[in-house]
Amino acid sequence: MKKQLYYYFYTRRDTLFSEINEIHFRCLEYYKEVFDEVFICIAIDDVNDKELIKDTQNIFFNIFNGKTLTFKVMQNDSQLCESKFFHEEILDKLEQLDLVFFAHGKGVSNITDPRCDRESLLHWIIGSYYGSLHHHKIALDKITRDIYFTCGSFYTKRWDMKLYSGTFYWMNTKRINAHIKRHNTYIPKLSNRYEVEYFPYNINIEDEMCSYNGKRLTFDIQHYVGDFWVDSKEYCNILGYNTEEFYNLYKFVVQK
Repeated sequence: MKKQLYYYFYTRRDTLFSEINEIHFRCLEYYKEVFDEVFICIAIDDVNDKELIKDTQNIFFNIFNGKTLTFKVMQNDSQLCESKFFHEEILDKLEQLDLVFFAHGKGVSNITDPRCDRESLLHWIIGSYYGSLHHHKIALDKITRDIYFTCGSFYTKRWDMKLYSGTFYWMNTKRINAHIKRHNTYIPKLSNRYEVEYFPYNINIEDEMCSYNGKRLTFDIQHYVGDFWVDSKEYCNILGYNTEEFYNLYKFVVQK
């Protein structure tokens, strides 16, 4: 089965080469060999800005040189963000796909927040890649040889649901499609930007969610969801990401 990256990237002239985006680009470079195929969605405010689209495409061409690479350009939707892409290119095509890793650029706006601790924010971003891709063979075994449908980073049990906080996770799309048909489950209509995080819960496969090492974050206090980009250094420790391999990746993307 093919290992397919589906990546949503919101591009703007003033942030294209920002520190946070560079962190994402280096993480993708670090793990590019994991994937057989790459599908990049470029979300943009002005779809007629051909120069910005080309500049953005060139970044991904350089990262994934030699890979099968497909682009989709779409109008940015500030309410739905990556959820629209997720619905159109993954949920509407489950039968056609294989082992999909969904991810997206994030953190560009958080770095300017007065509450932001830069080191914790970088742990949030880098941990999102590490938690799914560094041990990808274990993750893929879980969703093919084991019972699970999804496996991802920052696996979280809240008082009301389970989710992947920050939305980086692997999906066995054919297994999910079979589950939907077998149980006559419907995919909820697109309504908000957080639907990708909640997708497994929304189709009743929360018992088939996992992380590569079996660890998860737990928030039992009602209505408390946690500020992930504020407290991510602590969360990485809880999830067992504080390894030599993690900090080798951290040094690669931060100091390169």
